[in-house]
Amino acid sequence: RTGDTVARLDLPGGTVPPLAVAVEFQAEPDPLMFGRLLGYISQIWMQLKPDPERGSRFQVVSVVLNLTGNQ
Repeated sequence: RTGDTVARLDLPGGTVPPLAVAVEFQAEPDPLMFGRLLGYISQIWMQLKPDPERGSRFQVVSVVLNLTGNQ
């Protein structure tokens, strides 16, 4: 599986490790979305590294954008 979008955010000052933000869009509510997001962010955390340093990891964040409702 692949998430819709993964963005890297580097906060100013360099005191916080880079963030990897998984963004999911859904047109209809999905009761399993929480579990899917856990799967996405666990893959990001295990597979992606912000730099080549040993043990370096992203902090992971997820966002769900619900594209439902009135226009």
